[in-house]
Amino acid sequence: MNSLSLQKIESADEVYELLSQEVSRLQELYVKWVLERRALIEKMIKFEKKRNPTHVLLSKSFRLLEEENLISPI
Repeated sequence: MNSLSLQKIESADEVYELLSQEVSRLQELYVKWVLERRALIEKMIKFEKKRNPTHVLLSKSFRLLEEENLISPI
């Protein structure tokens, strides 16, 4: 935890610095979660391609992903 956050904030510069640090931290988390989500979607697609040769479930899942705009249309 930042030492400034435990002390009385005395200037606008300190507020700006704390907010900048928090924004950076949240941006890093967001990027991490987006990449994890994409990786999981890719794993799911690969799994369904291997698991279901009949194309029934696969096309349904692809359609759902397309509806959510997670992948481009096939």
